Amino acid sequence: MSNEAIREREMKATKGPWGSLHAVSFWVVGNNGEVCNYRISPEDADFVIHARQDIPDLLAQVDERDKRIEELEAEVKKLKGGDSRQQKRSQHDWCATASCAICNERWRREQES
Repeated sequence: MSNEAIREREMKATKGPWGSLHAVSFWVVGNNGEVCNYRISPEDADFVIHARQDIPDLLAQVDERDKRIEELEAEVKKLKGGDSRQQKRSQHDWCATASCAICNERWRREQES
């Protein structure tokens, strides 16, 4: 299930806030055409009612995190491309810390050979 599909359903739903005065019942048509009526608990009704606001809030959080991930990935890419010693260390699975004495010594020895 994609975020876009969730967002599309959310946009088509009746605007909130939602509420309930009584126990909630609903019906479902099965594959065989049979209609089944269900009654749900007040706790389940509360969950469904709050979904009207919770889902848009969660989608906004996902969007914010996706944006931050993209920013961090761009920063990592920039950092990896900016220092040939760091690129070389990455190829050898060494520490990516530019100030690491062990990695710097390994890199220096490799350059001399």
